[in-house]
Amino acid sequence: MKIHITLVGGQPVPVYLGLKELQPEKIIYICSKSSRKEANTISSHYENISHEFIELDPVDITEIEAKAKSLYELYINDDVSINLSSGTKPWSLLFYICFENHKSVDYIYIDQNNYLNNIRTKEKYQIEVDKHIYFSLHGNPLNKYKDFKDYTEEDENVSRILEKIRHLDYTTFSKLTNPIDKEKQRTFKNTEGMFSLPNNSSISWNWNTNTVKIIINKNNEMTEFILSSPNIRSMVFNSGWFEYLVAKHISKNPRTRSVWMNCVFNCVSDPLHNDKSKNEIDIIADMGTKVLFVECKTHINNPTDIDKFKSAVNNYGGSGSKSLFVTYFPTDKDNSIKEKFSDNYMPNFAYNYKKPEYINCNELNSYINKILDTINKK
Repeated sequence: MKIHITLVGGQPVPVYLGLKELQPEKIIYICSKSSRKEANTISSHYENISHEFIELDPVDITEIEAKAKSLYELYINDDVSINLSSGTKPWSLLFYICFENHKSVDYIYIDQNNYLNNIRTKEKYQIEVDKHIYFSLHGNPLNKYKDFKDYTEEDENVSRILEKIRHLDYTTFSKLTNPIDKEKQRTFKNTEGMFSLPNNSSISWNWNTNTVKIIINKNNEMTEFILSSPNIRSMVFNSGWFEYLVAKHISKNPRTRSVWMNCVFNCVSDPLHNDKSKNEIDIIADMGTKVLFVECKTHINNPTDIDKFKSAVNNYGGSGSKSLFVTYFPTDKDNSIKEKFSDNYMPNFAYNYKKPEYINCNELNSYINKILDTINKK
């Protein structure tokens, strides 16, 4: 028989990919009490394959060695493969040592970039994983998002105009589209509404017609903009136009498969509240063999935003996913922000609004491609 022994720790994706590639006749899941949940989740994708679970102490060398030797004797006449990617170091070392003299054994290791490495033959190749399965393996399915492909040419025109309005008067534009006042923020949910500033600049909207009117009073000169597009509601407020700009540029990367915006992870443990949002990620991009999480902010007011984003990436994407914090303005002059990026091993790309758009696009994607080809430090 083709027997596959897989060590299961807190990162389920390498375990899943090993099973996907090898398609064994029987699976032995080596897990601890704390990683049994991950083993069960992985097993649910391969219920048609014979399998068993063996719970082992994560560090008891005597117990681990005894179990590895018993499996060696049990499957001495079978073809055995062992996935050493996950689990504890004592598991990996002792299973490798105990099966070293087996007449038909292969050891595989799958790294953060999803390269499957055969330790004996030195064969190496990269594997893709369905991104919906990817999120379900981490216990947080992604069911609510906006596919970038659903945006239209009218939406792109609106994003360009919004950027121009912002350049016309940054302070006024920010107060109209991203007000600090919570009451004003709540009015955005109304089908129709408007509010104005002391300088008589104003914003009004009608979501039935997908129309927004912005009036900017600069130096007593009133300039009126009437904007309309299918997705204008998500673009006008809270810097949605900037998220759209970043998503558009990422979509042009040759390695990009899909770009999802406004990605909401809902509560999964309580059926009565499974529509309640736990967290929202601005952009998630399927880059083939990797998942890229992107946070977009025109500027960073609070350095702890970086901590929060890092925590969300770890929770919903695991240690092998990639992250990127994109800002509209440079952040290198603020030492506290620079240190936060460094502390979290968080890449940061800052747009240069003085450059042509195509240059910013090319520089962003060049930076992303470098990130995709590295191994996360933490």
